[in-house]
Formats: sequence, C-alpha cells, structure tokens
Amino acid sequence: MLYSIILVSYYFNVTCT
Repeated sequence: MLYSIILVSYYFNVTCT
C-alpha cells in the first residue's frame, strides 16, 4: 500500500528529529 509507505516515511521523520 502506498499510504503505508507515506505513513512510515512521516513516522521516520518524526522519530528522526
């Protein structure tokens, strides 16, 4: 699912900060 990838990307961005 494309949405899943977007969610993971967003999550990584938040956790990376």
